[in-house]
Amino acid sequence: MRRKKIEFSKRIMFCVLLTYFIGVAVGTYVVIKSNDQLSPYLVFLGSATSIAISCYSFKAKGENVERIKRGEVPHEDEDSGSDNNY
Repeated sequence: MRRKKIEFSKRIMFCVLLTYFIGVAVGTYVVIKSNDQLSPYLVFLGSATSIAISCYSFKAKGENVERIKRGEVPHEDEDSGSDNNY
């Protein structure tokens, strides 16, 4: 039996998310120790989250446009990153 190869972009996304969650853990510890660090912590959380979501949505949109042009219809069970309600 052959294993499915993990796409490069998914590996990169995993590494970015891992780094993000490590930053969240360290940031939470720092905020618990010093409340005046809450504002920079919230900026870190908000900016990283919004950038990641917007970039991934843009990537998924591009992939879906190409699939539709080729005549393929994305299905719910695929990792398309969108709602798929036409």
